Amino acid sequence: QASRAVIDMGTNTFHLLIGKAYPNKIEVELNEKVAVGLGKGGINDGRITPDAMERAMKAIRFFKEKTQEFNIPDDHVLITGTSA
Repeated sequence: QASRAVIDMGTNTFHLLIGKAYPNKIEVELNEKVAVGLGKGGINDGRITPDAMERAMKAIRFFKEKTQEFNIPDDHVLITGTSA
């Protein structure tokens, strides 16, 4: 059974969930979260600051490393995001 990954990019926190899906259950292999503060300093102006963007990119690079450790190909990673 191949592992899959889901990344949720929230306004304050990014989450990574890696697991295997079986007919009657999901086996969680990794559950990570990183505080990014994507909206910090610019959300009221409708923008993402350069500092917030760097925190977000650092989190995404970390998640990429984790998916590679689990040998998950890019087409087995689903990414969702909030309106921020």
